[in-house]
Amino acid sequence: MKAIVKFLILSLLLSSCLFKETSKLNFSTDNSKRDVKSIIDSDKSPSFKEIESFVFEKHKCLNCHKPPLNNENGFLDLTTHKAMIDSGVVALDGSKSEDTSMYKELKSGSMPIGSPAISKLELELVNQYIKAGSPLLAKVKSSNNDGVPSEEESENQPEVPITVETAEVNFDNLNKFIIKKHNCTKCHNDRRAKAGVNLASKEAMINSEYVIDLDTPEESSLLTSISLYPDGTSDMPPLDWGEPSPVTPQEVEFVKKFIQACRKNGETINCP
Repeated sequence: MKAIVKFLILSLLLSSCLFKETSKLNFSTDNSKRDVKSIIDSDKSPSFKEIESFVFEKHKCLNCHKPPLNNENGFLDLTTHKAMIDSGVVALDGSKSEDTSMYKELKSGSMPIGSPAISKLELELVNQYIKAGSPLLAKVKSSNNDGVPSEEESENQPEVPITVETAEVNFDNLNKFIIKKHNCTKCHNDRRAKAGVNLASKEAMINSEYVIDLDTPEESSLLTSISLYPDGTSDMPPLDWGEPSPVTPQEVEFVKKFIQACRKNGETINCP
């Protein structure tokens, strides 16, 4: 009889512990959802720290997307606010959040790899972060009634961003505003130079045949591949026929200026 009583007491204790642990886990999950929703519903945009905490850390994005950058992680660095902007996964040039590679990858479910798909709440958090201009610090979402930004907004507003229209013409900016933005190195890299084109570095690009042709610059494949047809499509990045190209006229103009800035020294091509 004593043995039965002991067994019953032990069973009650174990079930109580399991209940507490399960409740704790459910409570933690609910808390996370509430925290994300409260940020979305607040009058401030999400900050980088909040994106880092509720998205990157939760889904283990930083296991891959950190230095050293290489083909394996798509040359995308998510470790800091500046690194993420420099990697081109989000834009500060007024692009729609839905057009950024970060939003597209998360929404399609192709990212994160090896982790549950991002929730609708988390995706909206990312959406608001990008729409706000990817702020390092949270800033108020709306201005005062007179249209003048509030004091808090003015203090936390990031510096006026450099866009593809105002950026200095050189390979670093070509890489940042076009190659990385459109994920060109997914196919054109050191390991997989599709069609003989390697855009992983300036040297690799220059050495790829016909990519930059200074004898007939307008026929350089770097330019012709992204030039827009009258219907708004382009050959690159590859899309279903008839879909508008994600490449903008401003980006095409930047590529044209980049090629024009290159010079030939004998058989060698030098680009800024």
